[in-house]
Amino acid sequence: GRFRDKHYIAAQAEWRQPVYKRIHASTFISAGEVSNSIADITSRRIKLAGGCGVRILLNPKEHVFVRFDYARNNEGGSGFYIRINDAF
Repeated sequence: GRFRDKHYIAAQAEWRQPVYKRIHASTFISAGEVSNSIADITSRRIKLAGGCGVRILLNPKEHVFVRFDYARNNEGGSGFYIRINDAF
């Protein structure tokens, strides 16, 4: 949500792996670009981000996880995130 404009293109992928009982590990990567017009979208300005995290299954019946993620981007930023449920 940091970058906004009239046109948006993005791709995101995540790999999840069970580690032990209710604990899962994940690795993720994303790329995207925004622009005022479709013609202005270029690969030279693509924003990249990626990271890894741990998922703990709180409710197996409803598949509710708590997520602990660390991510970095190609502009030098980074962050630690704690969320309930998966991104997708």
